[in-house]
Amino acid sequence: MSVCELVDKRATRLALKEFTTRLRGAGKELTALSMDEPITSSQLEGANTTMLVARDMLESGRAPRTEDEYMIAGNARLMAEIPELIQEPLTPDLIRRFHAIGMGELTMQITVLENSATPMM
Repeated sequence: MSVCELVDKRATRLALKEFTTRLRGAGKELTALSMDEPITSSQLEGANTTMLVARDMLESGRAPRTEDEYMIAGNARLMAEIPELIQEPLTPDLIRRFHAIGMGELTMQITVLENSATPMM
C-alpha cells in the first residue's frame, strides 16, 4: 500500500467517523435530504420529472412508471446501501455491485421493452 493510499484511507475514515457522529441526531432533516439526493442526482443526469412526483413515488413506494422514475428509484436504492458499504475498499467488484443496485430494475425494464417491441412491416 502506498503512503498516499494509507493517508487517504486513514484520513477518510476519521473524517467519516466524525461526520457520522455529528449526523446521528439530525433525524427528520436528514431523512428529507436523503429523499432529495437521488431525485436531484437523477435530474442532473437527465431524468425528466418534478420533485413533487418523484418524492411522492419514493415516499409512497409506488412502482416506477417511466425510465426516468426507474433511474430515480435506482439512485434511491443505491443511496440506501451506501451506509452499509462505506467501509468497504473501493474495488471493481464493489463498483459492479453499485451499478447492479442502481441500474438493476432499469436494465430489466429496458430488456422487457426491447423484447416486447414488434417489428414494423
